[in-house]
Amino acid sequence: MPRMNNLDSIFLFIFIFSVLTVVRTVFRFVSALSQSPPTKLVLSGRELISLGLAVTYTLTYLIQN
Repeated sequence: MPRMNNLDSIFLFIFIFSVLTVVRTVFRFVSALSQSPPTKLVLSGRELISLGLAVTYTLTYLIQN
């Protein structure tokens, strides 16, 4: 099994963090949608930026590997 260098482990950490951010947002969306009556999911500007970066990084990581 090849050993991971520091840079690979940092990229893996960022990938896992990005996946968790996306999963958390999807869970919040499904939770808001399943309430009776459904409530609007409100994301702040900071949350939108971090979600956008997380989705972008996740897709890029998956395409490259």
